[in-house]
Amino acid sequence: MRELVCLVVLLWGSGLSSRTCPDLVVESCHCSADRSKDLSRQPVRVRVRVLCEDVDLMDTLPPRFLPNRTVSLNLSNNKISLLRNGSFYGLTALEKLDLKKNLISTVEPGAFRGLLALRRLDLSNNRIGCLSSDMFLDLGSLLKLNLSGNIFSSLT
Repeated sequence: MRELVCLVVLLWGSGLSSRTCPDLVVESCHCSADRSKDLSRQPVRVRVRVLCEDVDLMDTLPPRFLPNRTVSLNLSNNKISLLRNGSFYGLTALEKLDLKKNLISTVEPGAFRGLLALRRLDLSNNRIGCLSSDMFLDLGSLLKLNLSGNIFSSLT
């Protein structure tokens, strides 16, 4: 009986992962899901982490290809050069976004629009030359922003 319970738990856990981590278009991306450790009587939340590090991405993944419960998205060490308006729109649970070590030179106004839960944003070691305040719309929850290693020439 104990073996049966262990098997059911194992199968349930793997089913949970496949439901919250659909095929990600980019084969070399990895996705993991874990249940929140909230001890209150709130419903269990699934926290999804997506890792697409060093896979030669030329552009960000369309948000519709990512689980809407994604809390962490790592797109570091790729070849992304442009962040378009609404690049991550719809990822309302996203808390951490890692874009370090890309080729980002342009961040369009509103690129981070809709990321109300974002707390950590890493844009270090890119080619960003100009910063404007409208690049960071909707980031009221942001606690840590890393912009080191860029080539700033103007702040507007």
